[in-house]
Amino acid sequence: FSVPGMTRTLSPNRRALTMGRRRLCSLGLARGIVVLLGAGQLLWRFEPAAFAPGAPATAPLPLAPLLLQPLPLRFACQNAGREAPEAARRLRPDGRQGRSRGLHAVATATEPQAYQATAELNLVSDVWRAGEIDALLAEARRVEEAFSKGKDSVDGQPSREFQLIDDGQWLPEAAGMRAVLERPLMELLGRIRDLDGVTDEELWPVQSWIRRYAPGERREHPVHYDHKSMVTAVTSLTPPRAGSGLYVQHGPHVSSRTWVDFGVAGTFAVHGWDLAHGVDVQGDEERFSLILFLKPVKDIAAGGQSWYRPLAEAGSALAAYRVGMDLEADHDMPQAKEFYSKSAKQGHWVSMNRLGSILQREGDVATAQPLFEAAAKLGYASSQVALGDILSQQAVPARGSEAANWYATAAEQNHPAGLHRAALVLLQSGDQVAGQELMMKAAERGCLDAQVAVGRGLHQRGDVESRQAAWGWYGKAAEQGHPGAMNQLAVMAAEAGDLETSRRYMQEAAFLGHRAAMNNLALYLERGIGGAVDPQGAAEWRQRAQTAR
Repeated sequence: FSVPGMTRTLSPNRRALTMGRRRLCSLGLARGIVVLLGAGQLLWRFEPAAFAPGAPATAPLPLAPLLLQPLPLRFACQNAGREAPEAARRLRPDGRQGRSRGLHAVATATEPQAYQATAELNLVSDVWRAGEIDALLAEARRVEEAFSKGKDSVDGQPSREFQLIDDGQWLPEAAGMRAVLERPLMELLGRIRDLDGVTDEELWPVQSWIRRYAPGERREHPVHYDHKSMVTAVTSLTPPRAGSGLYVQHGPHVSSRTWVDFGVAGTFAVHGWDLAHGVDVQGDEERFSLILFLKPVKDIAAGGQSWYRPLAEAGSALAAYRVGMDLEADHDMPQAKEFYSKSAKQGHWVSMNRLGSILQREGDVATAQPLFEAAAKLGYASSQVALGDILSQQAVPARGSEAANWYATAAEQNHPAGLHRAALVLLQSGDQVAGQELMMKAAERGCLDAQVAVGRGLHQRGDVESRQAAWGWYGKAAEQGHPGAMNQLAVMAAEAGDLETSRRYMQEAAFLGHRAAMNNLALYLERGIGGAVDPQGAAEWRQRAQTAR
């Protein structure tokens, strides 16, 4: 296979389905779903400190004891593990590749066999003219302050991105970038049309962003599928480093990851909706990536993805999973379970996990547990954590127990929730050094409860430098909606004498259901701390705190 200016770098046993005269890639999953754990599962956090209600308004407000309590999953670490081991292969622009040493389950009567994912990735070069990349990057840096910090659909982390196109239309605020990008975009679309077997239909960007990965900010994008895109094109506008950035993952275990070596800035990686991939920017590299989600024009006009249902009905496990996700989003759980089941029976580990999550929410843990166990044995870290949660029965398990071993196995893949739970196991066993090390890793990989735990440890040290660092960790978790972190920021603000800021954070935490914050806010309203006196509001918050979980 050869197209001028392009190199086919990955094509393991490609399958395609012919539908009339159209050929569509035969695999795919929904963006942002691969890494989610089922709502209703539990993990643990250190309950943030609360103010004692009897303290005088003018005196420092003492902190209540810290308790270890269950935490609903909505505040859980949601992103999957990262960092492929040395055994992983690397994709290169010259097309050379080697076999990766992945994790394969032993095919026995009691252990499932993993679905064999197949997909393709192409590298497209020589799209840009002299000066265009520099001009686009300069414009991106000019508007850096406007980059969104909203929650990413994959892992809930701040997105750190600037949107250029939405629903097929250029956004007005992207006018400067549009002026630079329009010509290379048309060139790229022409080159994609020359690719064999992608689609015969006219493609156009339905969405586009420039995303920033900077030290101290976002460093990863967990493994996922671009479900709202038939074809994705992504490039680094900054010089990419080998062994950093984009990777492909074909199996449930991180050992199946493969780094994509772009070679130089401006080379596009082009892949279908069927490719599981992620980003992990290493070291001190700063990367600006341009991402383009392409769909047939008719699908943009209709506002959907017409290709999934026919592929699912033709037997595609990945398409069945995608249809299941749509049905679950529409709250059609019976149909969602049906499509997940079709996919899970083919060994698709993510479908096993999603089906298990629904059943667990419905209270059918007995049926959910074997699904989690099957995916866990295949190496899927999210299911390893879910299985550990069931076995531990909502308590930190003893070191060496089956639940603790599953957490440790997930932690070995750097799964944030696995790291956090494994850290709690070690801390409970008295291994403070190893426990704190894992807790820091979990915090660095975005686990909100770990960020609060790290902040709490620094806060307790009491010195100025540690308190500043604690504020930073609490702030990271609060920015992503963690009410306990907001409560701790309120505590620190009060300690610093900034009662207005303290009251604001207390209100945010209380509205998100944090019981200690509700009691604290009632005290503020009752005594006029940081704002006006509101006896009625104080009474209402105390009443709500009594019924809060």
